[in-house]
Amino acid sequence: MAHQIVATSVPRGLDGVSGYQTVLKSVGIPPRVFDRLKARSGYSHRYPHGDSRNPVVYLHRIEELAGSRWHVLGCIRDAGSDHTGRSNFLAHMLAIDTNEARGKPGGPAAAAMVRGCF
Repeated sequence: MAHQIVATSVPRGLDGVSGYQTVLKSVGIPPRVFDRLKARSGYSHRYPHGDSRNPVVYLHRIEELAGSRWHVLGCIRDAGSDHTGRSNFLAHMLAIDTNEARGKPGGPAAAAMVRGCF
């Protein structure tokens, strides 16, 4: 099964507070998978926020989570300024369990490169 989260800075997120947080998550995402995706969603700006030279970060890691092996994929990019004027970024993170990954032609990274995924 695959699960995903999207994280950025917002005035009011899923937990009802302001700031950088998860703004979208899959229904039924195991807590350990959620925590790992959230932990991997950070970004360090190399240039001032909003500068087009800031790189887009793509990642693919194989991790043991919730008693299973998961392919953790992500795309993290500069998102200019948030609602307070501070630097912001957008992280889209995806976790695909090994059983599902085996059925993807080209593997999990190829599945993530489908237009519109990241």
